[in-house]
Amino acid sequence: MIDSLVIHIPFADQYVVNGNNEDTGIMDVAHLLNTEATVAGRTVNRSSDGSIIVEDLYHPYESIPSWASGMAVKSFTRPMNAWPYVEIKASPAKLLLGHNVYGTEDYKKCVAEMLGLLAISFPSLNSMLDVAASHISSLDVTYSVKAESQQIADQFIKYCASLRSGQTKSREQYPTTVYFGKRDSRHKRLKVYLKHYELKNYISELKKKNADGEYDEAIAINSSEELVDYTRGLIRFEATIRKRWLTERAIPSGLVQLGKYANQFQEEHGKSLWKQLHEEAFKDVFKTFEGGQVMDYSDDHVLARLKATHSKPRNNGSMNHSVALRAFRFYRSIASEGYDEIHATTPSSTFYRQIGHLKEAGIPLANLQNLHKIKSNVVPVIQLIKMDYEKQHPATYQEPASGLNRPKLSLVS
Repeated sequence: MIDSLVIHIPFADQYVVNGNNEDTGIMDVAHLLNTEATVAGRTVNRSSDGSIIVEDLYHPYESIPSWASGMAVKSFTRPMNAWPYVEIKASPAKLLLGHNVYGTEDYKKCVAEMLGLLAISFPSLNSMLDVAASHISSLDVTYSVKAESQQIADQFIKYCASLRSGQTKSREQYPTTVYFGKRDSRHKRLKVYLKHYELKNYISELKKKNADGEYDEAIAINSSEELVDYTRGLIRFEATIRKRWLTERAIPSGLVQLGKYANQFQEEHGKSLWKQLHEEAFKDVFKTFEGGQVMDYSDDHVLARLKATHSKPRNNGSMNHSVALRAFRFYRSIASEGYDEIHATTPSSTFYRQIGHLKEAGIPLANLQNLHKIKSNVVPVIQLIKMDYEKQHPATYQEPASGLNRPKLSLVS
Protein backbone atom coordinates (compact mmCIF):
# COMPACT_ATOMS: atom_id res chain seq x y z
CA MET A 1 0.00 0.00 0.00
CA ILE A 2 1.00 3.62 -0.39
CA ASP A 3 1.23 4.56 3.27
CA SER A 4 2.57 8.12 3.08
CA LEU A 5 3.32 10.78 0.49
CA VAL A 6 5.39 13.94 0.79
CA ILE A 7 4.66 16.24 -2.15
CA HIS A 8 6.53 19.45 -3.03
CA ILE A 9 4.50 21.96 -5.02
CA PRO A 10 6.45 24.94 -6.44
CA PHE A 11 5.15 28.49 -6.29
CA ALA A 12 4.28 30.06 -9.64
CA ASP A 13 6.92 32.21 -11.31
CA GLN A 14 5.31 35.57 -10.55
CA TYR A 15 5.81 35.14 -6.81
CA VAL A 16 9.50 34.18 -6.99
CA VAL A 17 12.68 36.19 -7.45
CA ASN A 18 15.14 34.04 -9.36
CA GLY A 19 18.49 33.14 -7.90
CA ASN A 20 21.65 32.19 -9.75
CA ASN A 21 19.79 29.91 -12.12
CA GLU A 22 16.23 29.05 -13.11
CA ASP A 23 15.98 26.27 -10.51
CA THR A 24 16.51 28.46 -7.44
CA GLY A 25 14.89 31.54 -5.99
CA ILE A 26 13.34 33.24 -2.97
CA MET A 27 9.85 34.47 -2.21
CA ASP A 28 8.60 37.31 -0.02
CA VAL A 29 6.60 35.75 2.83
CA ALA A 30 4.30 38.77 2.68
CA HIS A 31 2.61 37.05 -0.27
CA LEU A 32 1.21 34.54 2.24
CA LEU A 33 -0.45 37.15 4.46
CA ASN A 34 -3.55 37.20 2.26
CA THR A 35 -3.87 33.41 2.17
CA GLU A 36 -5.16 30.81 4.61
CA ALA A 37 -1.58 29.97 5.70
CA THR A 38 -0.57 30.76 9.27
CA VAL A 39 2.33 33.23 9.18
CA ALA A 40 4.56 33.48 12.25
CA GLY A 41 7.61 35.55 13.20
CA ARG A 42 10.89 34.30 14.60
CA THR A 43 11.81 37.70 16.01
CA VAL A 44 9.62 40.16 17.93
CA ASN A 45 10.99 43.60 18.88
CA ARG A 46 9.64 46.88 20.23
CA SER A 47 10.37 50.08 18.30
CA SER A 48 11.31 53.42 19.86
CA ASP A 49 7.68 54.54 19.78
CA GLY A 50 6.60 51.39 21.63
CA SER A 51 5.02 49.58 18.70
CA ILE A 52 5.64 45.85 18.16
CA ILE A 53 7.74 44.81 15.17
CA VAL A 54 7.54 41.19 14.01
CA GLU A 55 10.41 40.11 11.76
CA ASP A 56 11.73 37.05 10.00
CA LEU A 57 8.30 35.83 8.95
CA TYR A 58 7.74 32.21 8.00
CA HIS A 59 5.00 29.63 7.51
CA PRO A 60 5.35 26.88 10.13
CA TYR A 61 3.97 23.38 9.73
CA GLU A 62 0.24 23.30 10.34
CA SER A 63 -2.41 20.65 9.87
CA ILE A 64 -5.28 20.80 7.41
CA PRO A 65 -8.15 18.77 8.86
CA SER A 66 -10.06 16.15 6.92
CA TRP A 67 -13.00 14.06 8.09
CA ALA A 68 -10.86 11.65 10.16
CA SER A 69 -7.22 12.69 10.02
CA GLY A 70 -5.05 15.59 8.90
CA MET A 71 -2.50 16.68 6.32
CA ALA A 72 0.60 18.67 7.22
CA VAL A 73 1.38 21.75 5.15
CA LYS A 74 4.28 24.22 5.21
CA SER A 75 5.65 26.85 2.82
CA PHE A 76 9.39 27.00 2.15
CA THR A 77 9.99 30.51 0.82
CA ARG A 78 13.80 30.55 1.01
CA PRO A 79 14.92 26.95 0.47
CA MET A 80 18.59 26.13 0.05
CA ASN A 81 19.46 25.78 -3.65
CA ALA A 82 15.85 25.17 -4.63
CA TRP A 83 12.73 26.88 -5.92
CA PRO A 84 10.27 28.03 -3.23
CA TYR A 85 7.56 25.46 -2.65
CA VAL A 86 4.75 24.21 -0.43
CA GLU A 87 5.15 20.81 1.18
CA ILE A 88 2.15 18.63 1.95
CA LYS A 89 2.46 15.27 3.67
CA ALA A 90 -0.10 12.78 4.84
CA SER A 91 -1.14 9.16 5.02
CA PRO A 92 -3.52 8.74 2.05
CA ALA A 93 -4.98 5.68 3.76
CA LYS A 94 -6.01 7.71 6.79
CA LEU A 95 -7.51 10.41 4.57
CA LEU A 96 -9.49 7.81 2.61
CA LEU A 97 -10.28 5.12 5.20
CA GLY A 98 -9.77 6.81 8.55
CA HIS A 99 -7.00 4.32 9.41
CA ASN A 100 -3.84 2.92 7.81
CA VAL A 101 -3.95 -0.70 8.95
CA TYR A 102 -4.28 -1.48 5.26
CA GLY A 103 -4.90 0.70 2.24
CA THR A 104 -4.76 1.26 -1.49
CA GLU A 105 -2.08 1.13 -4.17
CA ASP A 106 -4.07 3.55 -6.34
CA TYR A 107 -1.51 6.32 -6.74
CA LYS A 108 -3.86 8.63 -8.65
CA LYS A 109 -6.49 8.37 -5.92
CA CYS A 110 -3.93 9.06 -3.17
CA VAL A 111 -2.55 12.13 -4.93
CA ALA A 112 -6.00 13.45 -5.81
CA GLU A 113 -7.10 13.21 -2.18
CA MET A 114 -4.15 15.25 -0.95
CA LEU A 115 -4.25 17.88 -3.70
CA GLY A 116 -8.02 18.12 -3.36
CA LEU A 117 -7.80 18.69 0.39
CA LEU A 118 -5.27 21.49 -0.15
CA ALA A 119 -7.38 23.13 -2.88
CA ILE A 120 -10.59 23.00 -0.82
CA SER A 121 -9.06 24.08 2.48
CA PHE A 122 -6.46 26.62 1.30
CA PRO A 123 -7.81 27.92 -2.04
CA SER A 124 -5.86 31.20 -1.99
CA LEU A 125 -2.57 29.47 -1.26
CA ASN A 126 -3.36 26.80 -3.82
CA SER A 127 -3.94 29.47 -6.51
CA MET A 128 -0.32 30.62 -6.09
CA LEU A 129 1.10 27.19 -6.91
CA ASP A 130 2.26 25.50 -10.10
CA VAL A 131 0.65 22.16 -9.28
CA ALA A 132 1.57 20.57 -12.61
CA ALA A 133 5.27 20.95 -11.73
CA SER A 134 4.95 19.14 -8.38
CA HIS A 135 7.20 16.23 -7.45
CA ILE A 136 7.39 13.48 -4.86
CA SER A 137 9.96 14.18 -2.16
CA SER A 138 9.42 10.83 -0.45
CA LEU A 139 6.89 8.06 -0.20
CA ASP A 140 6.28 5.17 2.18
CA VAL A 141 5.33 1.81 0.70
CA THR A 142 4.23 -0.61 3.38
CA TYR A 143 3.32 -4.29 3.26
CA SER A 144 2.60 -6.68 6.09
CA VAL A 145 3.16 -10.25 7.21
CA LYS A 146 0.65 -11.99 9.44
CA ALA A 147 2.29 -14.10 12.13
CA GLU A 148 0.33 -16.94 13.70
CA SER A 149 0.12 -15.07 16.99
CA GLN A 150 1.08 -11.78 18.61
CA GLN A 151 3.64 -13.69 20.68
CA ILE A 152 5.47 -14.86 17.57
CA ALA A 153 5.33 -11.32 16.18
CA ASP A 154 6.85 -10.04 19.45
CA GLN A 155 9.65 -12.60 19.17
CA PHE A 156 10.31 -11.65 15.58
CA ILE A 157 10.95 -7.99 16.44
CA LYS A 158 13.48 -9.04 19.06
CA TYR A 159 15.00 -11.34 16.47
CA CYS A 160 15.33 -8.49 13.93
CA ALA A 161 17.27 -6.26 16.31
CA SER A 162 20.64 -7.84 15.48
CA LEU A 163 20.12 -8.66 11.81
CA ARG A 164 22.48 -7.38 9.15
CA SER A 165 23.07 -8.15 5.51
CA GLY A 166 25.24 -6.27 3.04
CA GLN A 167 25.03 -2.55 3.73
CA THR A 168 21.76 -2.87 5.63
CA LYS A 169 21.80 -3.40 9.37
CA SER A 170 19.51 -2.58 12.24
CA ARG A 171 20.60 0.71 13.83
CA GLU A 172 17.79 1.64 16.19
CA GLN A 173 15.61 -0.67 18.22
CA TYR A 174 12.56 -0.10 20.35
CA PRO A 175 10.33 -2.68 22.06
CA THR A 176 7.99 -2.95 19.06
CA THR A 177 10.06 -1.36 16.25
CA VAL A 178 13.37 -1.87 14.47
CA TYR A 179 14.86 0.65 12.03
CA PHE A 180 17.39 -0.16 9.31
CA GLY A 181 19.65 2.42 7.70
CA LYS A 182 20.72 5.91 8.66
CA ARG A 183 18.15 8.20 10.23
CA ASP A 184 19.01 11.04 7.83
CA SER A 185 19.56 8.94 4.70
CA ARG A 186 18.71 10.75 1.47
CA HIS A 187 18.02 7.43 -0.23
CA LYS A 188 15.79 5.19 1.86
CA ARG A 189 14.94 4.14 5.38
CA LEU A 190 13.44 0.84 6.46
CA LYS A 191 11.25 0.16 9.44
CA VAL A 192 9.83 -3.09 10.79
CA TYR A 193 7.23 -2.76 13.51
CA LEU A 194 4.23 -4.35 15.19
CA LYS A 195 1.01 -2.73 14.04
CA HIS A 196 -1.12 -3.94 16.94
CA TYR A 197 0.75 -1.84 19.49
CA GLU A 198 0.99 1.17 17.19
CA LEU A 199 -2.78 1.11 16.65
CA LYS A 200 -3.42 0.95 20.39
CA ASN A 201 -1.15 3.97 20.92
CA TYR A 202 -2.90 5.89 18.13
CA ILE A 203 -6.31 5.22 19.69
CA SER A 204 -5.00 6.46 23.05
CA GLU A 205 -3.73 9.67 21.42
CA LEU A 206 -7.11 10.29 19.77
CA LYS A 207 -8.94 9.80 23.07
CA LYS A 208 -6.66 12.26 24.88
CA LYS A 209 -7.59 15.10 22.53
CA ASN A 210 -11.27 14.20 22.16
CA ALA A 211 -12.66 16.39 24.92
CA ASP A 212 -15.37 17.84 22.67
CA GLY A 213 -16.13 14.59 20.84
CA GLU A 214 -14.88 15.63 17.40
CA TYR A 215 -12.71 12.51 17.11
CA ASP A 216 -15.55 10.12 17.91
CA GLU A 217 -15.74 8.76 14.35
CA ALA A 218 -11.97 8.28 14.03
CA ILE A 219 -11.89 6.53 17.42
CA ALA A 220 -14.81 4.30 16.44
CA ILE A 221 -13.14 3.31 13.15
CA ASN A 222 -9.76 2.53 14.69
CA SER A 223 -11.25 0.80 17.74
CA SER A 224 -13.54 -1.52 15.78
CA GLU A 225 -13.18 -5.11 16.91
CA GLU A 226 -12.61 -6.31 13.34
CA LEU A 227 -9.77 -3.84 12.73
CA VAL A 228 -8.07 -4.44 16.08
CA ASP A 229 -8.27 -8.21 15.62
CA TYR A 230 -6.76 -7.88 12.14
CA THR A 231 -3.67 -6.20 13.63
CA ARG A 232 -2.90 -9.05 16.04
CA GLY A 233 0.32 -10.65 14.84
CA LEU A 234 0.62 -8.10 12.01
CA ILE A 235 4.26 -7.26 11.24
CA ARG A 236 4.71 -4.20 9.06
CA PHE A 237 7.61 -3.68 6.66
CA GLU A 238 7.71 0.03 5.84
CA ALA A 239 10.10 1.44 3.22
CA THR A 240 10.54 5.21 3.11
CA ILE A 241 11.84 5.95 -0.38
CA ARG A 242 13.38 9.33 -1.17
CA LYS A 243 13.49 11.22 -4.44
CA ARG A 244 17.22 10.50 -4.85
CA TRP A 245 16.63 6.73 -4.61
CA LEU A 246 14.06 6.96 -7.40
CA THR A 247 16.33 9.12 -9.56
CA GLU A 248 19.21 6.66 -9.24
CA ARG A 249 16.93 4.02 -10.76
CA ALA A 250 15.75 6.26 -13.60
CA ILE A 251 12.29 6.47 -12.04
CA PRO A 252 10.73 9.92 -12.42
CA SER A 253 9.79 11.82 -9.28
CA GLY A 254 7.50 14.31 -11.01
CA LEU A 255 3.98 13.92 -9.66
CA VAL A 256 2.36 13.32 -13.06
CA GLN A 257 5.34 11.52 -14.57
CA LEU A 258 5.57 9.03 -11.70
CA GLY A 259 1.90 8.14 -12.12
CA LYS A 260 2.40 7.49 -15.84
CA TYR A 261 5.52 5.44 -15.10
CA ALA A 262 3.61 3.33 -12.56
CA ASN A 263 0.84 2.62 -15.08
CA GLN A 264 3.34 1.64 -17.77
CA PHE A 265 5.24 -0.57 -15.32
CA GLN A 266 2.01 -2.38 -14.42
CA GLU A 267 1.18 -2.95 -18.09
CA GLU A 268 4.66 -4.22 -19.00
CA HIS A 269 5.38 -6.34 -15.93
CA GLY A 270 1.95 -7.30 -14.66
CA LYS A 271 3.08 -6.14 -11.24
CA SER A 272 2.55 -3.07 -9.11
CA LEU A 273 5.43 -0.59 -9.14
CA TRP A 274 4.90 -0.06 -5.40
CA LYS A 275 5.42 -3.76 -4.67
CA GLN A 276 8.53 -3.71 -6.84
CA LEU A 277 9.97 -0.71 -4.98
CA HIS A 278 9.25 -2.35 -1.64
CA GLU A 279 10.79 -5.63 -2.68
CA GLU A 280 13.96 -3.95 -3.91
CA ALA A 281 14.25 -1.69 -0.85
CA PHE A 282 14.00 -4.67 1.52
CA LYS A 283 15.98 -7.18 -0.56
CA ASP A 284 19.02 -7.18 1.76
CA VAL A 285 16.85 -7.71 4.81
CA PHE A 286 14.74 -10.41 3.14
CA LYS A 287 17.90 -12.13 1.91
CA THR A 288 18.95 -12.62 5.51
CA PHE A 289 16.02 -15.00 5.99
CA GLU A 290 16.84 -17.20 2.99
CA GLY A 291 17.17 -20.87 3.90
CA GLY A 292 15.28 -20.38 7.13
CA GLN A 293 13.45 -23.43 8.39
CA VAL A 294 12.45 -25.17 11.60
CA MET A 295 15.68 -26.84 12.67
CA ASP A 296 17.09 -28.95 15.46
CA TYR A 297 19.86 -26.86 16.99
CA SER A 298 21.38 -29.61 19.10
CA ASP A 299 25.14 -29.93 18.72
CA ASP A 300 24.81 -33.46 17.36
CA HIS A 301 22.46 -32.33 14.59
CA VAL A 302 24.61 -29.37 13.55
CA LEU A 303 27.77 -31.48 13.52
CA ALA A 304 26.01 -34.12 11.42
CA ARG A 305 24.94 -31.47 8.87
CA LEU A 306 28.48 -30.10 8.69
CA LYS A 307 29.98 -33.56 8.20
CA ALA A 308 27.42 -34.38 5.51
CA THR A 309 28.30 -31.19 3.66
CA HIS A 310 32.03 -30.75 4.14
CA SER A 311 33.63 -34.15 4.86
CA LYS A 312 35.68 -35.75 2.07
CA PRO A 313 37.06 -39.30 1.63
CA ARG A 314 40.79 -39.93 2.01
CA ASN A 315 42.79 -42.18 -0.28
CA ASN A 316 42.68 -44.97 2.34
CA GLY A 317 38.89 -44.92 2.38
CA SER A 318 38.41 -43.09 5.71
CA MET A 319 36.65 -39.71 5.94
CA ASN A 320 38.42 -36.39 6.47
CA HIS A 321 36.23 -34.33 8.84
CA SER A 322 38.73 -31.50 9.50
CA VAL A 323 36.76 -28.76 7.66
CA ALA A 324 33.52 -29.83 9.35
CA LEU A 325 35.13 -29.93 12.79
CA ARG A 326 36.68 -26.48 12.42
CA ALA A 327 33.33 -25.08 11.31
CA PHE A 328 31.64 -26.80 14.27
CA ARG A 329 34.11 -25.27 16.75
CA PHE A 330 33.45 -21.90 15.14
CA TYR A 331 29.70 -22.50 15.49
CA ARG A 332 30.10 -23.32 19.18
CA SER A 333 32.10 -20.10 19.66
CA ILE A 334 29.26 -18.05 18.19
CA ALA A 335 26.73 -19.89 20.36
CA SER A 336 28.83 -19.13 23.43
CA GLU A 337 30.15 -15.63 22.77
CA GLY A 338 27.71 -14.19 20.24
CA TYR A 339 28.03 -13.28 16.57
CA ASP A 340 29.29 -9.73 17.13
CA GLU A 341 32.04 -10.76 19.57
CA ILE A 342 33.39 -13.49 17.28
CA HIS A 343 33.16 -11.13 14.30
CA ALA A 344 35.23 -8.54 16.16
CA THR A 345 37.92 -10.94 17.34
CA THR A 346 38.38 -13.21 14.31
CA PRO A 347 40.42 -12.34 11.20
CA SER A 348 38.02 -11.29 8.46
CA SER A 349 39.03 -13.99 5.96
CA THR A 350 38.68 -16.73 8.58
CA PHE A 351 35.37 -15.38 9.85
CA TYR A 352 33.66 -15.24 6.45
CA ARG A 353 35.11 -18.57 5.35
CA GLN A 354 33.63 -20.29 8.38
CA ILE A 355 30.33 -18.42 8.00
CA GLY A 356 30.25 -19.71 4.42
CA HIS A 357 30.77 -23.30 5.61
CA LEU A 358 27.89 -22.98 8.06
CA LYS A 359 25.55 -21.42 5.49
CA GLU A 360 26.41 -24.20 3.03
CA ALA A 361 25.35 -26.67 5.71
CA GLY A 362 21.91 -25.04 5.76
CA ILE A 363 22.20 -22.69 8.75
CA PRO A 364 20.80 -19.26 7.78
CA LEU A 365 22.82 -16.12 8.50
CA ALA A 366 19.92 -14.70 10.52
CA ASN A 367 20.11 -17.69 12.87
CA LEU A 368 23.85 -17.32 13.32
CA GLN A 369 23.43 -13.63 14.16
CA ASN A 370 20.96 -14.59 16.89
CA LEU A 371 22.43 -17.97 17.86
CA HIS A 372 23.38 -17.03 21.42
CA LYS A 373 19.76 -15.94 22.03
CA ILE A 374 17.85 -18.67 20.19
CA LYS A 375 15.40 -20.77 22.17
CA SER A 376 13.47 -23.74 20.84
CA ASN A 377 10.23 -21.78 20.54
CA VAL A 378 11.89 -18.96 18.56
CA VAL A 379 13.36 -21.04 15.76
CA PRO A 380 10.10 -21.42 13.77
CA VAL A 381 9.85 -17.63 13.37
CA ILE A 382 12.15 -17.69 10.34
CA GLN A 383 9.88 -20.06 8.48
CA LEU A 384 6.66 -18.32 9.47
CA ILE A 385 7.61 -14.79 8.38
CA LYS A 386 7.04 -14.88 4.63
CA MET A 387 5.90 -11.87 2.64
CA ASP A 388 2.84 -12.44 0.45
CA TYR A 389 2.24 -9.26 -1.53
CA GLU A 390 -1.14 -10.52 -2.73
CA LYS A 391 -2.61 -10.93 0.76
CA GLN A 392 -2.60 -7.43 2.20
CA HIS A 393 -6.27 -6.89 3.04
CA PRO A 394 -9.06 -8.68 4.88
CA ALA A 395 -11.59 -10.50 2.70
CA THR A 396 -14.13 -7.70 3.23
CA TYR A 397 -11.85 -4.94 1.87
CA GLN A 398 -13.22 -2.58 -0.77
CA GLU A 399 -11.37 0.24 -2.50
CA PRO A 400 -12.15 3.48 -0.63
CA ALA A 401 -14.09 6.41 -2.01
CA SER A 402 -12.91 9.99 -1.61
CA GLY A 403 -13.60 11.62 1.73
CA LEU A 404 -13.34 15.20 0.46
CA ASN A 405 -17.08 15.79 0.66
CA ARG A 406 -17.41 14.54 4.22
CA PRO A 407 -17.65 16.99 7.15
CA LYS A 408 -14.17 17.97 8.34
CA LEU A 409 -12.69 17.97 11.81
CA SER A 410 -12.33 21.51 13.14
CA LEU A 411 -8.76 20.87 14.32
CA VAL A 412 -6.22 18.09 13.87
CA SER A 413 -2.98 18.41 15.82
